[in-house]
Amino acid sequence: MVRGRRKYYVRVLKVRHYGDYLTDLTNSVRRDVVISYLSLINGHSHMTLQLFPSSSRAIGEAVELAHSYKDVKSTKVLRGPGLQPFVFMVKRNYGVLRALSDTRSLKVGPVIVSRGVKYFYVLVPKGVEGRLVELVRAYSPVDAEVSISRPSNVRLVELPLIRSTPARPYPELTECELRVLREAYRAGYFRWPRAVDLEKLARRLGLSKATVLEHIRKAERKILKHYLSYYGC
Repeated sequence: MVRGRRKYYVRVLKVRHYGDYLTDLTNSVRRDVVISYLSLINGHSHMTLQLFPSSSRAIGEAVELAHSYKDVKSTKVLRGPGLQPFVFMVKRNYGVLRALSDTRSLKVGPVIVSRGVKYFYVLVPKGVEGRLVELVRAYSPVDAEVSISRPSNVRLVELPLIRSTPARPYPELTECELRVLREAYRAGYFRWPRAVDLEKLARRLGLSKATVLEHIRKAERKILKHYLSYYGC
């Protein structure tokens, strides 16, 4: 270990607070919430909420539901040019940030809330994972399920090397659709004018023209449907 530096394990802290607004919201409307900004100020959590897939109706439902929860102090829908609308919320603190501070752990990246579970990506000093879980339970004002695990493909790293990347969902393509789409893109089928026509593309793939066109059309439809829904269109 390099002197003066602390090594951390990257972990996923999973928390379900029973009766919490965010837990109930993601359970009831079946939408995921991304908390891009989260800070503890004067005993309350200040946060920005983005709903996925997002729409004006979804945000309206989220704000309306918040009015029935005593742990939500205030909500405000914010919009900006070129930005998807999001909710700025001040609500009761449930102790996770306090537990992280007490164990000298650090939250990195956004918090994801899906089907009632909050996913915190955290940097945890060696040997304190159990203590962190205990404190999250102890500080929670409601019953809570808490666990901590190692994310896939992550190893022991030093704090200065950590970078966070917001999670983003992608459309699910079949292997055949992905293969055809990849080859079509590489060959220049989507350029204008096209660098390769459908007949040449089919020969390169060893498929019939009808099959290639079918895979391209299905893949395009999935991608368009996904991103139009993603951006609330």
